Amino acid sequence: MRIGFKLAALSGALSMAMGGSAIAGNADLKFDGWTVDNGTIDHSTSSTCANANIDCQDILGDFGSATPGFKQLKVTDKTGATDVQYIMTIITDQDAGATGAQTAADLNFYDVSYVKMGNNTSNENGLKSQQVIKDVSGGTAFVSTTDINSGWAADAGIDPITISQSLGNDGDAQTASDNFSSVFQYASTVGADGKRNGFDMSIDQATGLDGTDLQIFALREKQGTKLVADPDPSSVTLPDQFTGGTATWASGDDLKSIWIGQKIDINNEPGVVADSYFGYVSYDNLSDNQFVISDYSLDGLADGSGWTTATGEATPELKLPCLADPSGASCP
Repeated sequence: MRIGFKLAALSGALSMAMGGSAIAGNADLKFDGWTVDNGTIDHSTSSTCANANIDCQDILGDFGSATPGFKQLKVTDKTGATDVQYIMTIITDQDAGATGAQTAADLNFYDVSYVKMGNNTSNENGLKSQQVIKDVSGGTAFVSTTDINSGWAADAGIDPITISQSLGNDGDAQTASDNFSSVFQYASTVGADGKRNGFDMSIDQATGLDGTDLQIFALREKQGTKLVADPDPSSVTLPDQFTGGTATWASGDDLKSIWIGQKIDINNEPGVVADSYFGYVSYDNLSDNQFVISDYSLDGLADGSGWTTATGEATPELKLPCLADPSGASCP
């Protein structure tokens, strides 16, 4: 399946996310465990259908037909006093690439979704869905995962929409360090009215060149319910070296920070290696009329900013702060 088509499917999944009053979602509805062989899906081993309290009925099978790469089931949850029914849809590649009785985790593309069936007196909006896209070719790997838990499927402590995308390139086989990686993560929350009331977004890009040279770009933005300042309000102060100053924010604001770090080895003379650094950091509270504050450094990585980095010869490690704690001390 081409990447363009897969990304279009991803957009379609997001557009299907509906609002509605959030009630406890059914934790027994799982996405994994089913298998596929040459495009033919077997749902009997799925984690949902293997549950003794859940019945799965093949809707297409009732009509004596089956479509490679596609299956719909009527799922009946008998856990409570009253049966609850869902339509479970499984979509995956239908060609020879979807073969060998692979588990869902091994596939290049799959989409599993649940829609709750209503009756004459009620019709609950909502969607429980997971879509995974993987495209690996040579040293390049692209992975995209999208989870939607909206309306009846909304669980306390689980973000209604989460997106994670990563792109990596191992580079030229002759130069192990000629590589590139990019990671995008997004999570949002919605209010009782079904509208977004907070989000958390991060973007990380790293480029390695010539063995030890390294350049990293990082962006963090938190807004609304996802920005919890402790203490409230919080602040960070940057030196007046460039356009420094103090940025302040309170819980519920929209705070964005950008960091760029670069380390290059410069051979000043034979046998001598010197490290050249450049660092830039900025903070901006988009909810107020303050100017963005920023700082840069040529002899370190944004000195005084609270953003730190430790680079090794082979495996660079980057420690990034969370926006509620600019020092980074209490961040993962």
